[in-house]
Amino acid sequence: MAGAPAADGIRVQLMTAAEGAAKAAAERGQRAFANSIVGSLVKVRKYEDNELRARALSVIPSDKLEAAAAAAVAQSGRAIADELLRQLLTWFKEEFFAWCQAPVCRACGGGTQGAGAVAPAAEEAAFGAAVTEIYRCPAAGCGAETRFPRYNDPGKLLETRMGKCGEFANAFTLCCVAMGYEARHVHDHTDHVWTEVWSAAQHRWIHCDPCESQMDNPLLYEAGWGKQLNYIIAVSVTGVADVTRRYTRQWDAVAARRTKVSEAWLANHIAELNAGIQAALPPKRARDVAARLAAEQVELAVAILTPLQAAERARLRGRMTGSVEWRAARAELGLGDGETRIEVVEPIDPAAPTRIRWWAPARAEFEASYLDAIAVRRVDGTTVDTQRVFAHGEDHGEVVFPPGVVAPGHVVVYLLCGDVESVAASVEVVAGRERECERQHEREHEREHERQHEREHERQHERKRERICPS
Repeated sequence: MAGAPAADGIRVQLMTAAEGAAKAAAERGQRAFANSIVGSLVKVRKYEDNELRARALSVIPSDKLEAAAAAAVAQSGRAIADELLRQLLTWFKEEFFAWCQAPVCRACGGGTQGAGAVAPAAEEAAFGAAVTEIYRCPAAGCGAETRFPRYNDPGKLLETRMGKCGEFANAFTLCCVAMGYEARHVHDHTDHVWTEVWSAAQHRWIHCDPCESQMDNPLLYEAGWGKQLNYIIAVSVTGVADVTRRYTRQWDAVAARRTKVSEAWLANHIAELNAGIQAALPPKRARDVAARLAAEQVELAVAILTPLQAAERARLRGRMTGSVEWRAARAELGLGDGETRIEVVEPIDPAAPTRIRWWAPARAEFEASYLDAIAVRRVDGTTVDTQRVFAHGEDHGEVVFPPGVVAPGHVVVYLLCGDVESVAASVEVVAGRERECERQHEREHEREHERQHEREHERQHERKRERICPS
């Protein structure tokens, strides 16, 4: 029995150590979560800079967008401000900003392959880059390295006009604020970001994803891409909100994945942040903001109880930005009930055939022929044409539609065999992807020409200075 007290003492020590480790882990999780919100607050406060807003307005064709919005209102039924937002989103995606999976080679203009990441150079860090990705040209006789700084400075992004979802959301949110909208920067903790914009006409926040050119389609990620959501936090200069419930109809499953911090801590932390933010606002504005945040929580509580509607389901699709392989690695190709869809939004040459690329990885429980066909449909659901897929054991390929079949406004879908309910698969309109790459190449060449012109101007200035002031 002499050993019993000693054993009890050891158990107490172990329990104390375990409790201490758990507390330390919880505190680390809380610090990391708090820091992510602080980062978003810093970001959105930059949008309040008048000079930065003016720079954004200088690149936005506001007259053109306002005219297009006025012409579209009768058909869309939206309020003019909401329709203008739709026009801004489309312009940003289709004309202004380009997705950059990998930058073009700085030496030969060809494609590049990822070769790791390094700390940013001083001039890159000056514009908010925390990391610089390195890409290497695989072409024989080239092999040049191209740097891709992941800039966080929204003003710099107005110049580079390219990036991934982080750059898209950062620059687009700035453009929204510059156009007079109240906008939030939205951080999905499963690695995506987008924007929410307040609709004065609808008295609610509207989801806007500039990467995907999607507006008011919040179930896109869970029911379209197949993402396993946990935390989605929206931040603006007037407040912070946990908006996760707007983006899910599977709240119980999402709640089970919310293990980074306790629900009580998160609610208290957001309440403390909002109290501090509202204290700095004029009294009436603070009261309005507080009332709006409270009303939003009621809206979100109702949202998770509302079944997915047919109109919502019709707009779902897998992720479209990024290479198929990259999307597959992130499990964002989409989970379907027999089909997934791509809305054709870019011009298609009516005189040329349209190639549709498909990719469907083999699944052990299915034969290779589970992908049955690629179809082109009108927005009302009627089919324009269908091409059968003959995989022959391959996991990717193409089908070709005759000239004039695929047009803007059509929807391209993949169809599965009848006994297959859900697979990871994707289709893409090849012509649209190629145009995006061409725009990126053109912008790179334009920027290189501008840099050469600036360097030549500097050399001329230096030669002139040397003639005037010889050493």
